[in-house]
Amino acid sequence: MRQMMAVILGMSCVTFLPRIASMVWFKDLKPNAFWRRFFNNIPYAMLSVLIFPDVLSACGTAEASLVGVAAAALLSLMQKSATTVVLGAVISVYGFLWLF
Repeated sequence: MRQMMAVILGMSCVTFLPRIASMVWFKDLKPNAFWRRFFNNIPYAMLSVLIFPDVLSACGTAEASLVGVAAAALLSLMQKSATTVVLGAVISVYGFLWLF
């Protein structure tokens, strides 16, 4: 148990120290517009990379999954709310499976 607590404490320090150091050293640094957009989009890109492989196998068939992805992409491009995008994708998949 003592060794596990030491590992947790060590990992916490290794994670926390670079964050606090960058806040102290680079607090006056203002990135240009390109880098601000780049860093603001990283969470969305990571979420997409983590979720997308499972999306293709979520419905049992690749065709139904692609219908859901297409519906979600279309609704997203139309700038609908997240709830509308999810419900639209789910309804389109169920409709596709019901028809075929």
